[in-house]
Amino acid sequence: MKCGVYETVITPALGLNIPGYFERRPAEDIIDDLYAKAIVFDNGRTTAGIVVLDILHVRADMVKRIRERFEELTGVSGKGLMVAGTHAHTGQAVEQNDEFGQPDETWIEITCQKAADAAVLAYRRLQDCVIGFGRTEEHDLAFNRRFWQKDGAVHTWPGVGNPDNVREAAPVDPEVCVLRVDTPDGRPIAVLTGFANHLDIVGGCKYCSDYPGELSRIVKSRLGENVVSVFVNGFSGDVTHIDYTGRHPYGANYYLEVGRKLADDVFSVYYEIRTGSTDVLGSASEVREIPRRQPTKEMYEEGKKYIADFNAGALRMQEAKGDGEYEKPTTGNADLMSLSYAKCNVNLYENPILSENVETQVIRVGDVVFNGCGGELFAELGLDLKARSPFDKNINVELADGCYGYIATKHAFAEGGYEVTLDRYVNMSEDTGDIMIDTVLRLQKELRD
Repeated sequence: MKCGVYETVITPALGLNIPGYFERRPAEDIIDDLYAKAIVFDNGRTTAGIVVLDILHVRADMVKRIRERFEELTGVSGKGLMVAGTHAHTGQAVEQNDEFGQPDETWIEITCQKAADAAVLAYRRLQDCVIGFGRTEEHDLAFNRRFWQKDGAVHTWPGVGNPDNVREAAPVDPEVCVLRVDTPDGRPIAVLTGFANHLDIVGGCKYCSDYPGELSRIVKSRLGENVVSVFVNGFSGDVTHIDYTGRHPYGANYYLEVGRKLADDVFSVYYEIRTGSTDVLGSASEVREIPRRQPTKEMYEEGKKYIADFNAGALRMQEAKGDGEYEKPTTGNADLMSLSYAKCNVNLYENPILSENVETQVIRVGDVVFNGCGGELFAELGLDLKARSPFDKNINVELADGCYGYIATKHAFAEGGYEVTLDRYVNMSEDTGDIMIDTVLRLQKELRD
């Protein structure tokens, strides 16, 4: 087996909108650079790898452009590349939202070119390698953000220490996965870390790669500046760094603490990992048409009324309350949020989008499988996948090969909450999560057989 790695800066220009919250956030400064990182494997018959961008997510058209450019510059099929976003909430915008900003398509194209170039340069740096896998568990960094309340409802972002909080509505996935890649003589090439937690710690109007950036700095400080630290986010659609029970406080620059704690986890197993050679490499993907949910006539009429009242100045503008006041969301303007929902329902009713062509992908490297799904999947779906997988070593990768919003468990739709409320980002059918997991398992079977 051969492996090549490369990383390149994709920090965009200042002034572009930073997405991820319910307010406009034009970029004013840079805390640290954003990167596209590629790790590519080749066994002489198959080329496959992962390209990870410090970005909220990647659109399907971006994945297509990255693969096509890789193929154009190498002559090798780009179908084996899995392209994912880390879900950094302090990167550039990728989706249109009139109330909270829009993407700059010129910079999107530049980002795609640079991400593809990272994969090309990784391919051109292929060298003999040995790999090994390790894992541990981390229980103090990630927490479910959906809580059952005393009134029997489930609330997202219920407020830290809210006396109405009863218990978390679902589990988190505490597993930290580590893939160690060395040369046959023991020189480190790359460290790939998989962990499931939202990248929304930093906030503000400055570009930042969040906690994986600090993890990368520590990996380089210990193993060498040429070693590439690749981070893939697991299924964490309902997982955050905020412990709403209040038992794990957080403060300024907490992303650094998370990165350092995660680095401690990585190195607690890294030196115990036994590496070995393998020529087992495979990639399998499938595109399925999956239905979308549609707004009802009642939602349509309510949306039109809200828009009319808003335009007539009949609504009193209010700032959304923060966590300490037990309301959602944590940032932004409440009326602009409602306006965004209203416009979405009106637009979708008048211009329905009935389905999406969704790609699911699995890459096998030795006895390790990477499970790529296009959305913010709930952690429970990832745990179910691992429990049913024929492989023991699963690294789940959310927001891979496209993005189709929050992908919740079926029971979450009856419970309610932000992640299942229909809007321009949250609109896939209730069985989408099950479809994705079943597809991954079928692709895994193909690669095992």
